[in-house]
Amino acid sequence: MPVNPREMAMPLRTESNPPERRPHANSGELPLGLRLSWEEIRTTDSFRGRWVALDACRYDEATGRATEGEVVDVDDNLAELCQRVRASERRHCAIVFCDYDS
Repeated sequence: MPVNPREMAMPLRTESNPPERRPHANSGELPLGLRLSWEEIRTTDSFRGRWVALDACRYDEATGRATEGEVVDVDDNLAELCQRVRASERRHCAIVFCDYDS
C-alpha cells in the first residue's frame, strides 16, 4: 500500500514565537550561565519548545531527571546545540527538551 508523504511529515510548529524571532544563545537576551531550577527553565518563554544544555546538574533521585543546573546553551535545533556543546569545554552537560507540559 502506498504511503502518503504528508502522513510521514513532521507536525507543524505550534508555538507563537517562531525560531527566527527567538533570541539566539549569543544574543545576550537569554539567561545563560545562571543556575536555574527546572521550574524556572520551563516557565521562561525563550526556553519553551527548545533544547537546553545544562551543566553541573542536580538530579531527582527517584526519576533521574535534572531538577536544576547551569544553563549553558539553548537552540531549536538539537544537532546544532550538540555541536556547540561538543566544541566547548563543557563535557558533562545534560541536554533536555523544554516542552510546555514538563
